[in-house]
Amino acid sequence: MVYRINSLIFSLAALLVFAPAAFAQMPEQEAPVSSISITVVESTPAQAMVTVRGTLPNPCYSIAPPVQTVQGRTITISLKLQPPSGRRMCAQVIRPFEETVAIDLVGLTPGTYTVVVNGVSAALTLGQGASIPEAPVSGVGDCPAGSRMYTAFRDWEGGFCLLYPAGYDARQTVNGVIISLPGAAETRAGLTIASEPAGGRTLDDARADLLAVHPDAAITEYEIGRQAALAAETANTRRAAVIVFDRLLTLTTQPVSAGSPGAAEVETLWETVIESLTFFPPAPKPDPLGANATERVFDDLGIALMLPEGWRVLRQPNLYGLLSPNPSLAARAAAQDFPIALGSLENLAANDFETLITAGLARFARQGETGLTTEPALDASGRQIGVRFLGLSNFCSATLIPFGDRATVITVSPLLCDAGHTITDEAAAAVLASVRLLGE
Repeated sequence: MVYRINSLIFSLAALLVFAPAAFAQMPEQEAPVSSISITVVESTPAQAMVTVRGTLPNPCYSIAPPVQTVQGRTITISLKLQPPSGRRMCAQVIRPFEETVAIDLVGLTPGTYTVVVNGVSAALTLGQGASIPEAPVSGVGDCPAGSRMYTAFRDWEGGFCLLYPAGYDARQTVNGVIISLPGAAETRAGLTIASEPAGGRTLDDARADLLAVHPDAAITEYEIGRQAALAAETANTRRAAVIVFDRLLTLTTQPVSAGSPGAAEVETLWETVIESLTFFPPAPKPDPLGANATERVFDDLGIALMLPEGWRVLRQPNLYGLLSPNPSLAARAAAQDFPIALGSLENLAANDFETLITAGLARFARQGETGLTTEPALDASGRQIGVRFLGLSNFCSATLIPFGDRATVITVSPLLCDAGHTITDEAAAAVLASVRLLGE
């Protein structure tokens, strides 16, 4: 999504939408791969490479950085096509390519693996004497980002973060984290995660604990967040245990038997959580703005807000773009798809918030935006300063704040929100919550 300027809506024009680059709207595509070959280097630690041969649609395309995942004995490497930037003229001829990609062996064990690159597979064998680096415990920076389809959740004191499907709710209780469908019983379409000090216990102790609760369960070895784990499964319950940073995490779902109410939803929830679960050293929840946040005043918009360390402001002819140091968001900002953007809606005066809602809905309707919902926009003290509009096609939200004969508008990119319009990026949410009116 990119923002295209339209003079009918702000001095930043039609709701902060810019002219896209020639390839900005093209969906990501896998690179066509014709063959792969594996090379293992006997070094300390061991190294392995896969040479990939295929074709590009034309000479202007390139190969994006590889993405590797490991599931059991299958190593999957995804190579995406990277379209050219800007508006380049390209000869429409297919160009062969050959790429050598290093295979991440961290955390693997000796044995034979199947390496799959865009659907083409080959065997990789690591001998018993191979020196394989141990799996490091992931850090906070590795926590997955939320999206329209998945909501991000982080438990600082529990020492873990994860994704769960949009439409579910996550809440912290005295017994741990409960993720469930709204209105569903906790034992139906849901999952619980309990985190407690391990106190020196090992996975063998966890195995005994699982058998004590489920004596007839089949115990299997598992992997969660690249850490060794155990799973116990009965006819209608699945429980897994993992120990990391001397904390024992226990994950439980019910029901799991095929055909039982909620089974399909729980299975999807379980797979999403397990695949995204990431661990880090437990710590008190930090201030998302950080200790070195600074206040930025926008006199021409009548507001001020706090910027976390590393955030920047890009001045455009009709708007301000707030730039996050988050790498994925920074890449989007290069195409003027800002995490947060500030501007003005001309000729939209309001005496009160009800008038603002009516005027805002009418303005958005003229742009083809209907079916919107609204909620109060509050400052840090809980006082209403504007109205937040949700349900826009190009934005997570647009906040309107009365300012003389016009309205200040703050838009949030959909990259920062889940399907329920909740901002999943903690720093961005803190920036929005820090907005205050000047002169008060």
